[in-house]
Amino acid sequence: MSALARLAAECGIMPAFHDLAGEERLTAPETLAALLAAMGEPCREAEAAERLEARAAARAARLLPEEMIVEAGAAPLVALGAEADWALTLEGEARPVSEGRGREAALPALPAGIHRIDAANGARADRLFILASPEAAPSLADLTGRDRLWGATGPLYGFASGRNAGLGDYEDLAAMAEALGRAGAAFLGVNPVHALGAAASPEMASPYSPTHRGFFDWRHVAVGGEGAEGGMVDHSAARARIDAALERRIAALEPARLGAFAAARGPALARFALFEALSLLHGEDWRFWPEALRDPEGEAARAFAEANPAALRRHVALQMLAEEGLAAAQARAKGAGMALGLHLDLAVGARPGGAETWGSGAHAFGVSLGAPPDHFAPQGQNWGLAPLSPEGLKAEGYASFAALLSAVMRHAGMIRIDHVLGFARAFWVPEGGAPGGYVRMPLAAMLAVTKIIAARNRCLVVGEDLGLVDPALRAALAEAGVMGCDVTQFDWEGEGRALALASFGTHDTPTAAGWLAARDVDWRLRLGQMSAEVAEWVRGERKARRESLGPDPLGAIHRRLAASPAALVAVQLEDMAGEVEQANLPGTVDEHPNWRRRLSIPVEGWAAAPALKETAALMREAGRGGEGETT
Repeated sequence: MSALARLAAECGIMPAFHDLAGEERLTAPETLAALLAAMGEPCREAEAAERLEARAAARAARLLPEEMIVEAGAAPLVALGAEADWALTLEGEARPVSEGRGREAALPALPAGIHRIDAANGARADRLFILASPEAAPSLADLTGRDRLWGATGPLYGFASGRNAGLGDYEDLAAMAEALGRAGAAFLGVNPVHALGAAASPEMASPYSPTHRGFFDWRHVAVGGEGAEGGMVDHSAARARIDAALERRIAALEPARLGAFAAARGPALARFALFEALSLLHGEDWRFWPEALRDPEGEAARAFAEANPAALRRHVALQMLAEEGLAAAQARAKGAGMALGLHLDLAVGARPGGAETWGSGAHAFGVSLGAPPDHFAPQGQNWGLAPLSPEGLKAEGYASFAALLSAVMRHAGMIRIDHVLGFARAFWVPEGGAPGGYVRMPLAAMLAVTKIIAARNRCLVVGEDLGLVDPALRAALAEAGVMGCDVTQFDWEGEGRALALASFGTHDTPTAAGWLAARDVDWRLRLGQMSAEVAEWVRGERKARRESLGPDPLGAIHRRLAASPAALVAVQLEDMAGEVEQANLPGTVDEHPNWRRRLSIPVEGWAAAPALKETAALMREAGRGGEGETT
């Protein structure tokens, strides 16, 4: 094996993988080089051997292990590489709680958290992060005292009402949660509400392409308006109305209230606000800014912040208003009897030039997250999202990842982690055109952090584990208390799992009515993504399935869901409303109106909607009734 291949293996780059057809695909040499470069490692054979020696020498010289994962409550004994002074600092504390000197550190019982030991011996100093995690994330029974519940999912941007500004908002979210909660639903799930970026195009519609996953989309702040029902969302027009109304809201805010929020969110919010202000001057992608501004800790960035306090204040205020809207929606959801309340989504990544990656040591650059070739995308997929770097995460004690989880869980009773397969391995696609390859991720550590943050926030965790999944990963997720996703459209004959969130489809698949009518086949055929022969075969399969469901196919689908072994069942609002068109058609950008369709039933109409009452009755009959149900 070449030195370059050995270095790649040491850095977690997989030499090969098996695709959906079971065929082994070798990682090309140019891919190894590109992925190593993205990790900041040498990408030439002549330098690889020297780098391997340097890495081995650095490991041998360390005073502390590189990482340690223990169960919360354990009192670990840490071996040191030499006689050294050491100090233990618990997460959230400013000063050490335990200190000593010697060849080992006997630590006290550790509470759940991400703690650190610092050790020094002369000129040598090292740091060890200890991940002390609960045995598992909170279970449904832990949080609700129930083991079978149901809820709904829908597109927040597409919530229609008589009072919004053309885009579904957090007031709509609260009102919808109240209607569903009173019908017995335990949760309401929506698309990600991450910040899309102040400088992003007004037409930016995809909630899965944020500038930062640790902050929120202020476009959903309720500002009032003439309302909008049915049809398509005009993102540009809605953005203009919301912008104008928010300027007035911000001007009226009390400085003390805003200051308290800024202090509570700390330096991370200050950096985000600085990025947003700079992006309005220099563009949404910091990689093309003047070089002096590409470092958030640099003199130029600090000088801009000092000279433009009002610009930064505006973006702090937008985040405060967004969080207040989400907090109010969660409070009203719980008040209406929802056992869990809001079900929020953590997208798989953020844009490479966005706020999340600005000055980040936890991301890899020059590559994008994606997926290898399969039956649906023979050329593979490039999602245009920045990957987290395994070594970068380890070096910072997973602080960036923990912060993202904390933000999404702050106002939620449950979250869904998009593409949780990325906890084990992530497919990186080089920007230069080389084929993509898989990089191993620190599964045990990422699960430990997830359990820590979930327990802290008393939040249920669902992992989107669809696609080609290693059974060992599913076992690890289950052991950690992370629920899986069972989707009927993908596995009609499957028995289902108890530790799962079951649904008929997702935002990337046809609605129930659209599936029964093969509407997705019409779109694929029109766009040249499916041959006429395949389309004919799929339509025949759908017809047979539709006939097998009897005279009420939608009711049959929901009864099947209700009777599944899954602890949680999610019914799509689009299905209850009888919508035919789906929210997003994967593999398209402008060819299909992705992320623009409004629900045909307005928020005000859901409480009395027969479809909601019928669905709630089905769920009650299956033993999934909730606290808030009314008849």
